[in-house]
Amino acid sequence: MKIRISIMLVMFFLSLVSHAQQRGKVISFNTKKPISGAVVKWSNGKQFAVTDEQGEFDIPSSNNGYVVQSIGYYDYTTTKIGRLIELTEQIYQMPVISITDKPDSVFGSVKYSVGDFVWWNGKLTMLLYEHEKLLKPANEKRDLWEDAWIAQIDSFGKIVTSFHINEPAERFHLTPTGLCFVLTENSVFQLQSEPFLHLDKLSYESFRQEYEPICGFLNSNIVFHTFTEEYPEFSYYMLKEDNDNPIELEHVADSLTMELFKSEYKYMNGRAKRIAYQYELDYGVPKEIVAGQMTQFKESPYYQDPIAKIIQLEDHWSIFNVSQKTVITVNAEGTVMNRLKMEGPRNLASIPAKEKILSTQFDSEKKEMICFTQLRTGESMLNLLKEDGTLELKKNLYWQHIRNPQIKNGRVYYLYRPFESRNNWYLYSE
Repeated sequence: MKIRISIMLVMFFLSLVSHAQQRGKVISFNTKKPISGAVVKWSNGKQFAVTDEQGEFDIPSSNNGYVVQSIGYYDYTTTKIGRLIELTEQIYQMPVISITDKPDSVFGSVKYSVGDFVWWNGKLTMLLYEHEKLLKPANEKRDLWEDAWIAQIDSFGKIVTSFHINEPAERFHLTPTGLCFVLTENSVFQLQSEPFLHLDKLSYESFRQEYEPICGFLNSNIVFHTFTEEYPEFSYYMLKEDNDNPIELEHVADSLTMELFKSEYKYMNGRAKRIAYQYELDYGVPKEIVAGQMTQFKESPYYQDPIAKIIQLEDHWSIFNVSQKTVITVNAEGTVMNRLKMEGPRNLASIPAKEKILSTQFDSEKKEMICFTQLRTGESMLNLLKEDGTLELKKNLYWQHIRNPQIKNGRVYYLYRPFESRNNWYLYSE
């Protein structure tokens, strides 16, 4: 009798242990990684558990089934219910639209707008945000978007990977070396693909000094610019491998603007001159430049921004100095191969004031340089850009008031707002 009671007690305790050891796990459907902070709620609505760092949670013996309630700030959809729960991130999107007489909508969403896009690691990568969440502080010149997402889509327009950004986002920055950065309101993140798509934070100062100025990379030689919004001049430099002394390739400045900018110092009072001179002693910035900044000469109608466009081709660079109406060709080692004067009825330097340059790029498939321009009326044009700076019209784009035009795989991609009364941008191609 005692033996039977002992066996029953052992079996009873074993059953308690087995019940106590029942555990579930929540993982990502895409990465198969555990998800911590998931709230697992029982069907009776009275019990719940939160997953630990391994994505695991305890299952009480009295439950009648469980459902996932929320996963922190992510928007997930449950794809599998059981002891192992798989979750996939959800973004609402419209199917690809194919129209014969109008451009194709590559990505359009009733909930999300496309803030920016790049081709990175061979995939179309987009910065998405809820179109109601445009953040435009009074003292900010840039657009910022709350509740932004990074998303990559396949050739069918379907999102294959996506994740949320915790602070208002601004734009992508893709370097010639293939690095992709995400600029947010107060931070800079580098987009990484290994072991899965994620962001690594870096200091804003290091990005401004080390990555943003880079505009070319050939034979391990880097071309960078010194442009800042405070200066009415800048230069292109080449930094060769194993060499700390950069070589100046081209200086860009509007001579009249520079003279007017520096003359501001002559008409300042004595106290203001002392402040400008002290700033020069402390930081090395010429007092004339400081004076122009102090008097806000940049807001004057006489001020002209220094403008130059650089395009990296297969084995050299072409620098189009719009301010000085010259074009120089520089090989991969920094030698100036050619210097031309921009001439002709239509070139980069002669574009009328009512037309602006949106971007210049190199089409690696057709081996030609292109330039996107836009009139004040909103009409945008794709131009062939020749070595001497001459523009030859190739195509008028269908939609008006587009943003961020790019050419890829023989097609033009850009952002367009099909509903003018709403801040909802779609990605189109034609």
